[in-house]
Amino acid sequence: MNIREHTFSFREFYFRRMIRLFPALIIVVLSTLFFGKLLLFPDEINQLARYVIASTGFVTNFLSWSEAGYFDASSTTKPLLHLWSLGIEEQFYIFWPLIIWFARKSDRKLFVTILLLFSSSFIFNIYISQTSESGAFFSPVSRLWELATGGILAFVIAKYLNLALTNTLQGTFISATEETCLKFKNLVKIVWKFTGFLGICIIIFGSLMIEGEKISQVFIY
Repeated sequence: MNIREHTFSFREFYFRRMIRLFPALIIVVLSTLFFGKLLLFPDEINQLARYVIASTGFVTNFLSWSEAGYFDASSTTKPLLHLWSLGIEEQFYIFWPLIIWFARKSDRKLFVTILLLFSSSFIFNIYISQTSESGAFFSPVSRLWELATGGILAFVIAKYLNLALTNTLQGTFISATEETCLKFKNLVKIVWKFTGFLGICIIIFGSLMIEGEKISQVFIY
């Protein structure tokens, strides 16, 4: 997307997604295959191969959904199981830009479309949770409302908060010195860095507080 010219390119959008995801995905998949060949039994390697194919096609969530049940293997024996969320994310981004593109003609139509998608997915999530917990967990339809929440926030920020912030800053900077403006920009950078550091701390804390088998055992599998 070109912010200055307010233009959008599907080719650029999907290309940027590939550049962002593929290098890390390739490293993870190849490393898992390498160590899987050394550590896993033949039947486990066959299962790993299925997850490799599903991961590269971004459909791991469907594979995991199909295997859920009484006879399902332990999650610790599925090294690429965590890529189910990436599958849902990419399935979302296949259709989301198209939906936004067709509803872009008016802000009202765009907001109503996003709100309808959010509401429909949320209601479906509640409904399917009563009959299939695995379906509610792995289905992209029941998960869409979570990602659509970001769309609602983006719309509100772009439409209202950015405008209010711009007007406020313009009014402030008109009467402010260049040194004051520089201090404000540096403060914003510090806040961004702090929130990033806080996010890392939360991830580490969550990892240490996981109950059940030790994390080291998960990595061994």
